This record gives sequence, structure tokens and C-alpha cells, in this order.
Amino acid sequence: MYCSDKYVKMCEKAVKIQKKWKIPPLMEGDFENDILGDILYYWSFRYYVKDRSNPIFLPSQEQLQNMVFAEGDGLQYRTCSIYTFSTSEYGIPLTIDGIMKELLLAYVMYEKYKKQWSDEDWINV
Repeated sequence: MYCSDKYVKMCEKAVKIQKKWKIPPLMEGDFENDILGDILYYWSFRYYVKDRSNPIFLPSQEQLQNMVFAEGDGLQYRTCSIYTFSTSEYGIPLTIDGIMKELLLAYVMYEKYKKQWSDEDWINV
């Protein structure tokens, strides 16, 4: 499963999301069978575990969508909302470099916390 360095950094800096999905620091040997590269697969959750003392929650597209959309929101509504956001001054443009999870995380952070990604950290808008 591909995970860009940018997405890991964006997730790490999304402190409010990290606090809600925190797992205890991993001890040597914990979950060894569930770690592929630097990614720990724990139930339906993924964590970046290069630094085992500070696992970083990496939300999936589905988990990100569930953070901002109601269960009854249709695909058309979701798609239009995300596209409109991507073309706004607060969005991340849909480019070959940008992956959908990065755009969805930016959307979640803007909609829930009024924050925008500055290439280094989330800033208030």
C-alpha cells in the first residue's frame, strides 16, 4: 500500500485527528506479523511506525470520508464537495503528485477545524 512522505507528514501534524486515534507506544516485538515495511496494520487501521515510540495514524479514504460526511450523503454530493474544495484557495489541486488521501485529509481539516496545509504544517484560515 503506497503512502507518500507528504501524507505521513500531513497526518502527523493533524494533531486533533491523531489524538482521537492514538494507540499506545509499541514495544519491541509487538504486532511484528502485522507490520509491512513501516506500516502497521491493526484491524482496519494503519499506522506509520518507523519510530515505534510514536505511531502515526494514517486514515484510509473511507475513514476520512466518514469524518465529514453523513451516512446518507450520496456519491454525487461527496464528489462535488471534494471537487469544489480542490479548486478553492484552501484546497490541494488534483495533480499527478497529489493523491486522493492528501486531498481528503485537507478537506477534513478545513471542514472540521478550519485549517489549511502549508507544506510544513496546518495553519488556521
